[in-house]
Amino acid sequence: MLDRHGLPELVDTAVLLTSELLSNSCRYAPGPASVCLRWADKRLRGSVWDTGPLLPRPEACPGPDVDGGRGLALVDRCAAAWGSFALGVVLGKVVWFELLPDAAVGVAA
Repeated sequence: MLDRHGLPELVDTAVLLTSELLSNSCRYAPGPASVCLRWADKRLRGSVWDTGPLLPRPEACPGPDVDGGRGLALVDRCAAAWGSFALGVVLGKVVWFELLPDAAVGVAA
């Protein structure tokens, strides 16, 4: 999709952020999950739906000896915007990010 819109420079960041959100979903939410990527209004919006009722909370980055705990900080740094919203206890939540061509942050900084 990004190649089709002439934005190959966003592909690596989009893959990274999508995998971070999906990994969090697999780790913390019971049941199924779904990924949606959509190009609209000159921005890529990626979202992950899962059945977990708890919204994600960014926490202080852990020390260098701790595995994990950096995913949302990475999303916060690389995305133009991100957030989450609840769909109700039964329906779960959606966590999303947006990438803009002009605001692209490289994965390797």
